[in-house]
Amino acid sequence: MKHLLFLAALLGSAAPVAAATIRYIAPSGTDTGTCTSQSSPCATIGYVNRRVAAGDTVYVAPGSYAGPVTTNTAGTSGKQITYISTVKWAAIIQGSGVGGKGYIAGWESDGAYTTINGFQVAGAGVWRFGVYMLGTGDIAENNLVHDIGQQIGCDTGGGGGVESGDFYNATNITLAYNVAYNIGPPGACAYFHGIYVTVPQSNI
Repeated sequence: MKHLLFLAALLGSAAPVAAATIRYIAPSGTDTGTCTSQSSPCATIGYVNRRVAAGDTVYVAPGSYAGPVTTNTAGTSGKQITYISTVKWAAIIQGSGVGGKGYIAGWESDGAYTTINGFQVAGAGVWRFGVYMLGTGDIAENNLVHDIGQQIGCDTGGGGGVESGDFYNATNITLAYNVAYNIGPPGACAYFHGIYVTVPQSNI
């Protein structure tokens, strides 16, 4: 009986597990608060990135969102941070202006265990990468990526539509069911790829 009482006391004193949060983004939103009300969404992925936590899901409404975008808050194994376009390919990360030689991506995921699902990345030729996944356990799926790299030129820095990278010693990145077209500068260039996996233990 003493053992049972001791076990009950331990279980009763365990810290509660934080519930995952649903957040919302829309072009008509405002970057204030916690982004947890569908009727009062936030406006940008960058703002929400600074507020998400492991296990959260972010619903992004149709419309155009200025790129480039970088997300760096990490999820954990089993608690992915998930960004979902509420209508497939209707939430558009839009490029504009003049491209440069830097390693600029339409959407760069630096945080581990992050999912980017169902977006369109329209690069206008100005970025080296469309979707660039750099975190362990990252997933890019069901995305449409196009017009990447036309203003960059063919150089050994390369680029791609949907690509993984090993700058942070990442592993186990998944690139699934993505569509990429019009990738790279005019003419043949061996340094640009449509969809390209470069890290170990990954899936495509």
